[in-house]
Amino acid sequence: MLTRTRVAREFRSLWDEPKRRRTLARIVAHERQFENWWKFELATHLWELASELGAHVWVEMDDRSDIVLARSKDAAATAIDLSLSPRVPIELKTVGTFWTSAEKAYTEPGKKRLVHDMDAALVRACDPFAVVALLVTHAGKTHDPAMTPFLELARRLAAQRHMLAIVDEAIDLEESSPGRSGCAHQLAWTTA
Repeated sequence: MLTRTRVAREFRSLWDEPKRRRTLARIVAHERQFENWWKFELATHLWELASELGAHVWVEMDDRSDIVLARSKDAAATAIDLSLSPRVPIELKTVGTFWTSAEKAYTEPGKKRLVHDMDAALVRACDPFAVVALLVTHAGKTHDPAMTPFLELARRLAAQRHMLAIVDEAIDLEESSPGRSGCAHQLAWTTA
């Protein structure tokens, strides 16, 4: 059975790998979006968990969820079996403080932003829950006040939708090069 605690542990343990943290530090220092990098790193990280569940990891499947943990309909694993559990869609968002506005980064109309992913998670078919995860980055020092509005708004949006927080913690990053520091914070929520 898949639990929120297990999913939270997988999200946290992704960053136990020093090479991933170094790569993230370099990406942060250059103030670039990297959602696809995170998507494929997390998808490969989740393969062992999926195998334990007798499931597979699907990328960009089931109504274009970033990642889905699900059982297959056939031995070749070409289609998700909608009748079996688990079926956990995972939506990922990355945002850097270089956006300058948390409101624009999370709620801009006409764009697929964080609020869109949260709202979609609440209505998407899932079993036992859906996950929405956010990685906020900043090319600067840890605990820089520039991170605060991004973290606070994300938490508020999740609370308004009655989503359950399962991860809310900083990711320890080293300097990507002398004098180039960066920080990251990972948040994840599940549907009730």
